[in-house]
Amino acid sequence: MASGRIAGSTTLHPNDYTFWIDWSSAKDSINNRSTVTATAYVKSNGSWDSDTVNSNFTQQIAINGNSASRNIRVNITKGGTVACISHTVVVPHNANGGKSITISANCKLGTAAYSPGVGTASQSVSLDTIDRAAPTVSLAVSSVSTTSLTITATANQTCNVWEYSANNGASYAQFSTTGGTSAEKTLTGLKPAATYSLKVRARKASNHVYGTSATKTVTTAEEKPGAPAAVFAVCDGDRAYFGNGPITVYWSGAKSPIKSYEIQAAVWDVKTQSWGPWAALDTVTTAATSGSYEDTAHSQVTAGSLVCYRVRACNGASVSAYTASASLERAGGIKVRGAAAWENGAMWVNAAGTWKRASYIWVNQAGTWTKSKIGTL
Repeated sequence: MASGRIAGSTTLHPNDYTFWIDWSSAKDSINNRSTVTATAYVKSNGSWDSDTVNSNFTQQIAINGNSASRNIRVNITKGGTVACISHTVVVPHNANGGKSITISANCKLGTAAYSPGVGTASQSVSLDTIDRAAPTVSLAVSSVSTTSLTITATANQTCNVWEYSANNGASYAQFSTTGGTSAEKTLTGLKPAATYSLKVRARKASNHVYGTSATKTVTTAEEKPGAPAAVFAVCDGDRAYFGNGPITVYWSGAKSPIKSYEIQAAVWDVKTQSWGPWAALDTVTTAATSGSYEDTAHSQVTAGSLVCYRVRACNGASVSAYTASASLERAGGIKVRGAAAWENGAMWVNAAGTWKRASYIWVNQAGTWTKSKIGTL
């Protein structure tokens, strides 16, 4: 609280009377203003018994150009002090929180030979500076998914209102009124593969001045495509376990959005009785929910070996699960136009119109037929 005394003078008997103004101010930091009160006083220094003027005279005081007056007779007892007039004004501060004002008084105190005459005082005074500094606010973004992300706002001062903008500050929405130096919010309902210009701002608790972060541009993740529901392959030969021509891989039932498909293949080696590792075969660029691929890389597999395929859908950095390749409930593997088929990791033979699952196949190696167990992948 600022306060002070402004010395003045009287026109008559200046040694016998003292005139002054006492003032004080209380600042309102939130509204950037101060309430200023000033009172003009006159005091008899003991030379006279009293002022017995019968007329009423004008007492006037002004604060920052805002004045007040009243008509009243001032009776001054010997050695006494009288408050002539008091006034209170709310004074707005400058944008930087500073403010200087002028306080003045002009009081007619009497006209008799022993009266003070007119008392005057005036002075420019500085009010207490109000803090108008904004808090420093920063923004961090985490947990970005297809339809949501989390924002974390941090400030260097205690703040009690937190807001965010997803359109580079064109509009803001409040997400917290808890006092502190940080606040967090998960934004939901966003669009996949959409770009947002994020900002946060926070209101400093002590003065209600907002600080705003820099813009952070974030793109949500692309929507994950659904895996194809089925995959199978067909070769033009009449033997299921190896082919002498291209093998065509088919898939269907995928879920958009899709940009491409990744195809992998694995080979069953009858000699080692084991599957080789899954290996990338190719990528097919298409947005369709079904498709096909001609595999020439495995057109001349070793006699008795088998080829199995799996496919997954891709949408940029997001990929689906692979199709099942050895599950009885879902199609996968090689189907061959003919009397036998390789499906779901096992050999199926059509005997008299009935399909039966075979546990072994016979492989002719160098003129000798051997019994080979069929493995699953």
